[in-house]
Amino acid sequence: MASNPPPTPEFGKDTRISVSVDNGTTWLTIAGEKSFDFARASSDTDISDKDGPAKVFTPGVVTLAVSGNVKLPDAGLTAVYNAIKTGGVILAKAAKGSTARYNGPVTAGNWKGTFGQDGPVPYSFDLAAAGPATTDTLG
Repeated sequence: MASNPPPTPEFGKDTRISVSVDNGTTWLTIAGEKSFDFARASSDTDISDKDGPAKVFTPGVVTLAVSGNVKLPDAGLTAVYNAIKTGGVILAKAAKGSTARYNGPVTAGNWKGTFGQDGPVPYSFDLAAAGPATTDTLG
């Protein structure tokens, strides 16, 4: 009986975030990215009747919370920052190598950057789904 090899461990560094402002023609990787949190939040609705309690959940809304350190300027961060200032929709992709695990329209918000006298700039921002994703296998 042949045994299967153990699965290859997967680390967060294997999946990176990129954004596109031209409908996916050009992807700009977010430089200096250290981590991102992926969340799928659902709200619930009480559908109880007189005979008993019941609840349903809505489809989850995807949020990516991204953080890192980067030396400026950075094209990917500039695209995100401009989307925050204008309230525009951009495309975001979380990919492991060339395999997209999440790809869809997002809005960006909650920007924070710490600009010290020298060295890289720590940053963080959130991306939230702004429509159905074309690829959604991240979590």
